[in-house]
Amino acid sequence: MKGKIVLITGVAKGGISYETCRVLLSLGAVVVMTMRNVKSGEETRRELIKESKCLEEQAHVLSLDLADLRNVERFVEVFKTKFNSTCHVLINNAGLYNPLAKLTSDNIESHFGVNHLGHFYLTELLMDVLVKSKTRVIVVSSKLHEYYTPSEKLFTTKEEFYQNDGSKSKNDLYSRSKFANILYCKKLDRIFQEKDTSNDRACCVSLHPGLVTTSIATHGSFRTILLYKFLALISKDKVHGAQTSIHCALIDRSEIKGGEYFKDCAISKSNPLTNDHQMQDDLWELSLELISLCIKK
Repeated sequence: MKGKIVLITGVAKGGISYETCRVLLSLGAVVVMTMRNVKSGEETRRELIKESKCLEEQAHVLSLDLADLRNVERFVEVFKTKFNSTCHVLINNAGLYNPLAKLTSDNIESHFGVNHLGHFYLTELLMDVLVKSKTRVIVVSSKLHEYYTPSEKLFTTKEEFYQNDGSKSKNDLYSRSKFANILYCKKLDRIFQEKDTSNDRACCVSLHPGLVTTSIATHGSFRTILLYKFLALISKDKVHGAQTSIHCALIDRSEIKGGEYFKDCAISKSNPLTNDHQMQDDLWELSLELISLCIKK
């Protein structure tokens, strides 16, 4: 990993992303961490440099708010300039869980907006970089996607996601966004394959980190926080939770097949519906349509 540029979204001291960064920095990677709050991010950066014993110039913090698509555009401009349009590993790690119905600043249902659409747009804007760099894209999803059953035409209806906070939806909005993560991963890998048929091409994989004690669900109702405290007793800590992300970043390219889904550092089966090419295509086209709506408004 020495000298390899790794971009990881949503790094937080209490999350699996912190341990992922620590390990990659200790192996010599140049790690670019995105956070909404750069001030606290600098604090996290200093702690990571100390713990990983890496060089100052290996660890970087950039501001990124995935709930604001204009902000995503500004981030990509800065990243391309600062890192010479190069990225060897992209870890789409940032995630939102909020039991309260909410819209992003672009009027997208918040779980879908942050967990899927923000990352989708980030990747689209970096597409030339990813293909050129033969990037390994790693999408952090959740086992909850396995229990989600969408309607056949869900991803053909923008009204389900745009100017609709999901408060009247019978679906689990977090699971819906994590299902979208897997669909997106598989479609993105198909696109990479169309652009480059070589064995060392850019690729995309997804993963479930396990039931992990992180800060993702520490904001919300009293009931949510209480449930989180209970789950903390039976879940993995961030060190163990980060292992599958680290595994996917480090294994040899010959051992990784694009589009696969990982659990516990091994290939696993995703929800069978995520293999539906039509649904993958529908999500891709819907995402482009929503971005067009948001950027033009």
